[in-house]
Amino acid sequence: MKATVTFTPEESRRFIAWAVVKMEIVKKAMKEGIVGLSLCTSSGYVAEELLGKKIDMTLYCCGFIHENGWCYMPPESRVGPSTGELVLKKGKPIWLRFPDESISDFISDMGPKDVIVKSGNLRDSEGRVGCLLGDPDGGEAGRYIPHILGKGINLIVPTTINKTLPVRLDQLTSNMGTKAIPKKYSYGLVCGMIPLPGIVVSEIEAFKWLGDVDALPVAAGGFGSGAGCVSFLLQGSEEAIKKAWRLVRKVKGEPRLEDVLRNCKDCAAPTSGSPLTCSTRRKPRRGT
Repeated sequence: MKATVTFTPEESRRFIAWAVVKMEIVKKAMKEGIVGLSLCTSSGYVAEELLGKKIDMTLYCCGFIHENGWCYMPPESRVGPSTGELVLKKGKPIWLRFPDESISDFISDMGPKDVIVKSGNLRDSEGRVGCLLGDPDGGEAGRYIPHILGKGINLIVPTTINKTLPVRLDQLTSNMGTKAIPKKYSYGLVCGMIPLPGIVVSEIEAFKWLGDVDALPVAAGGFGSGAGCVSFLLQGSEEAIKKAWRLVRKVKGEPRLEDVLRNCKDCAAPTSGSPLTCSTRRKPRRGT
C-alpha cells in the first residue's frame, strides 16, 4: 500500500522528535544516565517530548538562519527558569545558564550510557551532517565532540530532509571558517562548519521506527505556507500505512515558529569579544 504526505519544517521536527525519544539509548539514558540537549530547535522539540510540556522553542537555539543571513542568539534573550540549556540527569531536568553553564560541565561524567542531542544545518549527499560554527574557538560542540569520539558518548543528530544539499561535507569544512570570509561579504555572521559524528535521524528513520513504513522524499520547497516543506511517498503493508497515517494526522498542524526579532546594534556574537560588523545591519537592495 502507498500514501503521500507533505510536512512543514515544524511538523518534520516534531515527527523526528517522537522517534528520538523512543530510541533505546535515549530511554536508558533517561533512567540511568545523562541526556544533554544542545541549543537548537530540533533539540527543543526533543526536550518538549521528554519533559511532557511546552518550552519557548524560538529561544532554544544558539544561532539561527534568518532571511538576511546567519544570526546569533544572545544569552540575555533567555530569561526565566526554563530558557537555558537543558540537561536531564536520570530524568531530572537541570536548566543551565548558557554559556556560563553548558553540557560541557557534565562531560567528564558521561560515557557510553549517556546521550547528547544536537542537530545540524546541512545534510550532505552522503547523509553526513554539519553544523555552522560562529565561534572561532569551536563553540560548545568543539568542546564535547572529542569526548564523544574518545569515550563513546552517544550523539544523536535529528535533521530534517529539507536540509539535504548536493555537496560533500568535506568540501565545506575545508573551505569555510570565521577567518576565511570577509565580514563585509557575508550576509549575517561569518561561520565555519563542524561535522557531527553521530546517529542521524531524519523523517526516513522516523517513519521506519514509528510506523514500519519506507519513506522516500519526492518533492521539496514551495512558497508561502509551502516554504521549506518536504513531501514523502510512503510504502508498506496496509496495516503499517494505516498506523503511520494516524501519526501523520496527529502531527499535522504543528504551529509554525515565528521569526526571532533582534536589535542588530546590540549584537555581540562571540568572535573576538567585540561586536560584529554584520551585513544584516544594512537593508539589502533588490537584485544584489
